[in-house]
Amino acid sequence: MPARQKKRRRFAPTNTALRMGRAGLCLKQKELGALLGSLNRVREIENGRKTLSQAEYDRDMARMGVPLGTAPVLLGVAEVFCRLEEEDHDPFALPAEAHLEIERAAFEAAAGVRRRFLADAQAHRFAADREEAARLWEILVPHPAPKRKAIAAASRFARWALAERLCAESVRVAPHDPGEALSLARLGVHLARRVRGPRPFRNRLEAYCRAHVGNALRVGNDFDGADGEFARAGELWTPPEPGEPSPLDEARLLDLEASLRRDQRKFPEALRLIDRALEITVGDGLETGRRLLKKAVVFEHAGDSEAAIETIREALPLVDLGGEPRNPCVARFNLAVNLLFLDRVAEAQALIPAVRALAMAQSLDLDLLRVDWLEGRLAGANGRRGEAIARIGGVIARFAERKMHYDAALAILDLAALLLEEKRGQEAAARVAVAVPIFRAWGIEREGLASLRLFLDAIEQQEATAALARAAALSWRRFGGEPPKKPLKR
Repeated sequence: MPARQKKRRRFAPTNTALRMGRAGLCLKQKELGALLGSLNRVREIENGRKTLSQAEYDRDMARMGVPLGTAPVLLGVAEVFCRLEEEDHDPFALPAEAHLEIERAAFEAAAGVRRRFLADAQAHRFAADREEAARLWEILVPHPAPKRKAIAAASRFARWALAERLCAESVRVAPHDPGEALSLARLGVHLARRVRGPRPFRNRLEAYCRAHVGNALRVGNDFDGADGEFARAGELWTPPEPGEPSPLDEARLLDLEASLRRDQRKFPEALRLIDRALEITVGDGLETGRRLLKKAVVFEHAGDSEAAIETIREALPLVDLGGEPRNPCVARFNLAVNLLFLDRVAEAQALIPAVRALAMAQSLDLDLLRVDWLEGRLAGANGRRGEAIARIGGVIARFAERKMHYDAALAILDLAALLLEEKRGQEAAARVAVAVPIFRAWGIEREGLASLRLFLDAIEQQEATAALARAAALSWRRFGGEPPKKPLKR
């Protein structure tokens, strides 16, 4: 009579899920017994002599430190696993080691699903916080700076997303109103200090806002003050721990400091900061494109137009994706400028129709004015000096109408070079006589620009040449980029 076949023990899904959890956490039975208070109980659960209830399962998983969202996912995997075990696969039964690996892999898969769900939920929370910040900003925006601070004293305004929004608004208005930009960023610092939450996050939020204070000071030409704010931001910022919610963009701090180092003529440091920012922004095409454009400007100011051109061409497909609507126009304009610096006039000329169309589509009147200026310079480079003189003369008048005296004075240098080539020295001298006090008011002499001082002296002595005029214009363009926001006091 054949021997009776031993009946195979069936395991409840809760028992299997607990065993999978132990495998995934790489715990021995003895270690799990210490966590749950009884080694014998663990052995009974894992060999099937005790069936684990749902309530016991939830409690034991919590004691093991398994995240709350992972426990039900793990149980669902175990239920599938148990159904498969009920099938008669004894002739092909897997060894215990294989089962252990399967259970560990299932646990890791469940944990990965939880991380994705958690990341999605966190992203929705960040978006909701930013929507609320937009509503709070609309309450603040009609009021002057002192009134805003008084209104923001209410507890409902102490939100991280509102501090972040104030920083974004600070960047937006900085080119036109550095004082307003500084006020907004400082209000962000004030809110950051009142926001509830873990100290490391509050420190990061204050660091983020201080970097924007530094940026506003930079735009206002207070480089020493900007240095101090960026130093303080660096002291406060600590990277978030793995898995810690992190809505703030660390690359923004690097990006803003790079602008300061560029304006301080510390080009290697500026490039290093931008490269670090680019490493952090992997996967964000729009931000990568914007930062590549900034990198190209650093190369341009450093006098390396070849590198600027290469970088702009790398950025173009990214900035054309969307985001800031002005960037596709700016990228092509800067590309044309750098091509002109290298006397690649035909290539620069070929870009003008696209630049003009993009500027017109966005109704960017000031950009269109700069396109006219560039076209005048291109006409001169092509030998059409009469056309160039007429174009640049018109540009100067329109700059003057806008009270953009710095730009008008710089355009006068271009015009002077053309007039000197046309043997119209007296007219060139008269034009530059208007520009000289403007340049001196902006403190150019203090910047050590030898070619510009040489040209101004030559004008006064009636010994100026077109070459000197062009050298002066190129030197200042590559020295400063953006002009100071107010003349120096004498």
